Amino acid sequence: MKLVVTLCFLCVAFTSWAQWVEGPAFPSGPTDGCYSFTIGNRVFSGGGLESNRLYEYISYNNSWLDLGRAGAGGIRSWAFAFTIGPKAYVCGGANGDPSKLTKDLWEFNSDSSTWMKKADMPKALDGGFAFSLGGKGYIGCGFNGTYMVSDFYEYDPATDEWRALNDYPGGMLLFPSSFVIDGKAYVVGGAGTVETGSLYRYEPTTDTWTSLADFPGELRQAGAAFALAGTGYYAGGMAGYTTTFRDIWSYDPEKDVWSNTGMELPHQYTAWITATGSGPSSIGEPQWAVFVAGAGFINSQLEFTSKTFFFTPPTANVVSDISNEVPVYPNPVQQSGELSLPSDAAYSIYDVMGRQILEGVTATGKVALSSIAQGSYTIIYKFPHSERIVRSKFVVQ
Repeated sequence: MKLVVTLCFLCVAFTSWAQWVEGPAFPSGPTDGCYSFTIGNRVFSGGGLESNRLYEYISYNNSWLDLGRAGAGGIRSWAFAFTIGPKAYVCGGANGDPSKLTKDLWEFNSDSSTWMKKADMPKALDGGFAFSLGGKGYIGCGFNGTYMVSDFYEYDPATDEWRALNDYPGGMLLFPSSFVIDGKAYVVGGAGTVETGSLYRYEPTTDTWTSLADFPGELRQAGAAFALAGTGYYAGGMAGYTTTFRDIWSYDPEKDVWSNTGMELPHQYTAWITATGSGPSSIGEPQWAVFVAGAGFINSQLEFTSKTFFFTPPTANVVSDISNEVPVYPNPVQQSGELSLPSDAAYSIYDVMGRQILEGVTATGKVALSSIAQGSYTIIYKFPHSERIVRSKFVVQ
């Protein structure tokens, strides 16, 4: 019997500072069963046990923006979500009750914040894994309302068609997790009759799965999985509907090796996590991953939270050739003043929490700071006509 629980725990990795910072509470309140996705550096999260809304995290004022009703507007929990270019796709899930499963697919256009109905999934499912590769979306495993399944499907947005592929070799599973590195997908964990630590890699060009090193930690389902800087991460999750985990593990795809990072999630609401990560930019902004709220077994009772957290793993800063600190002038700089940089330098400015608050290219060698509040900041910029990237710290008074 499937317990009516799932988590969305928002965690963001911004810079090389390994720390947790609490963010704004998720607007839907204490919940789980959310989905989330990233398009570029924009973070979205929606759905949940009692929600039909989609929200975007706005970094410059540390808040959530309500984008209105998502898709068909019905409550959607334990749904599948993947992104292709500037669009996200949300499908399946439960509509307010674990026995009321849906199979509809909705396309979200991030440029216009609008939804469009697309071809239904072959079956109504929830609680499986999802990813995208090569311009196509993939979903697998989960629950069909009666049984767990090992089904695996591909969606082609160019033709708006689904097709069945080889079943997932890890068996019939609920709440496995997935991440993508270098054009290949990795699926880990989940539960059949018991939790599993199996890890499989999927190659879309041959439609084949390869068994890799099992996850060596305590076996779990409903964990968070994401990739940053060529490294996979698997964190949190639960076992037996009694125990939640806080540990964070990394996976090296070149060596096929798992490592315990020694870091932990900041509280016990770590089951049914959803996670998503960004890609690096041309001027070396660090990558990040996102997690929101969540569920935990507290004193043998199932409890939920609306808390969100920002986190930076050590590998988040993917640029190895950033120079040591290079001074910027003036420093300190007066509020509404200007920083001096080389002309035509591409730059990004981050606050002490690692949130990007300003970016651009210097047309005249000056960066206007009129929109920046007093405080300490980091700027990363790339010299024009060069691959040299530098980092500087400065204070706005």
